[in-house]
Amino acid sequence: MSYDVGLQIDVGGEVPFSISGPLNYTYNMSYAIRHGCITVYACTCEAACTCGAAHLFCLAGATAGDAIEPLTRAIEIIKRDAVALRAREPTNGWGSVDGLLRHFLEPLLAMCREAPKATIWCR
Repeated sequence: MSYDVGLQIDVGGEVPFSISGPLNYTYNMSYAIRHGCITVYACTCEAACTCGAAHLFCLAGATAGDAIEPLTRAIEIIKRDAVALRAREPTNGWGSVDGLLRHFLEPLLAMCREAPKATIWCR
C-alpha cells in the first residue's frame, strides 16, 4: 500500500483536472509522516504527534497554498529528528526517511508552491 498525492484544479467539467502528480510513497513511512504532524488543521506539536489528525490524508481537499506551512514544518521536524526516525525504517527496505523527504514531501511542497490555488487530492 502507498500514498498517492497530487494537485488538481476545477476547470468546469465533471471531473477536476490533475495538474501535478501523482507522487507515490509507501505506507511503511506513515510513522514519520505522523511524527512530522502534517495537517492543515489544529496540530501544532513539536514532538511525536498523538493528536490523531496528523495523517497525510488530512491534506485532501485543502488548497496547496494552505498546505505550504504545515508541509514546511513537517519537513523541518522530520529532518530534525531524522536519526531517531531512521532507527524505525522498515527492515524490508521499502521506504526510508531520506527517500520520504527527497522523493515525496519535498516535491509535494514544491508542487504546492508552484500552484497555491490548486486543490490537493490523496488516495
